[in-house]
Amino acid sequence: MDTGAFAVLEAELRARLADVDRIADRVEAGREVFDERPEEVDSLGYQLHNLYGAFEQLFEVVARFFENRVAAAGYHAVW
Repeated sequence: MDTGAFAVLEAELRARLADVDRIADRVEAGREVFDERPEEVDSLGYQLHNLYGAFEQLFEVVARFFENRVAAAGYHAVW
């Protein structure tokens, strides 16, 4: 594979990792106030769902890069 293809992969992975970091920060913030505000459990659950989706997208980028077939899954979104 050429250098350009790896540069594209690197850029995509960096973008997905930025999503993971942003969502992980939200999860951590929710965890910190969880004891004081138990009603935050829904919000925290939603952020954990988003974190899972972000990791899934990261793995899909890698699988597609190495020409593995990945079914279009449009049901996960990162907010």
